[in-house]
Amino acid sequence: MQQTGTADLIAGGLYDFVAQWPPTLILFLLFTAAAIITQMMSDAGTVVLLGPVAVSLALALRQRPEPYVVVVAVAAVASFLTPIGHHGNLLVYGPGGYQFSDFLKMGTPLTIIVALLTIVLAQLLWPG
Repeated sequence: MQQTGTADLIAGGLYDFVAQWPPTLILFLLFTAAAIITQMMSDAGTVVLLGPVAVSLALALRQRPEPYVVVVAVAAVASFLTPIGHHGNLLVYGPGGYQFSDFLKMGTPLTIIVALLTIVLAQLLWPG
């Protein structure tokens, strides 16, 4: 019987996808936590708080720590969800006539886009 290798290719691809899924999900959860925390405290404080957690998670998963730390750092400056998340938001909040909900409306999709790009790029730049 002749084998074309297609089944092996598909099985290998599914295995790679399944093996990559848990770290990707953890990176997404880490980004989410940092993005929420940074709405209430400074970006530097968020990194100081979650940076060691990111490194510990990576090492526990036998992964490189760089993507985890980068995800935390980028999420910490993704202060788009509230007017108090960043001093720049506060500067335009009153004079621009914005409401608190305006930041959630525009900030939520922007935060999701930044999260997805950051997670994908971090994993591409610092693979497994």
